[in-house]
Amino acid sequence: MHAERSCWPNGPAANTAELAAMEKHLRLFERRRVPIAEAARLADRLLARDRELDDRHLCIECTHGTKARCPGGAPLGGVLQRCPAFTPPEEPA
Repeated sequence: MHAERSCWPNGPAANTAELAAMEKHLRLFERRRVPIAEAARLADRLLARDRELDDRHLCIECTHGTKARCPGGAPLGGVLQRCPAFTPPEEPA
């Protein structure tokens, strides 16, 4: 039996692509010094967002990421939103 058969969308388990995305999010949150429990909660929330094909983002996912640097206004913390200034961060080398 192929391991992915019991994974999303056929079951609740995360598939390989989703696990890779969660790992990427967790690395970003670690660089941004988010406590591990909060980072895990946010990664789970983003997994659900992606499964729902929701195109909104969290401010912490953005290159700007802080109030001082945000051209879209004040960051909204844990609120999913559509921001015209959203720019995904570059992967570190």
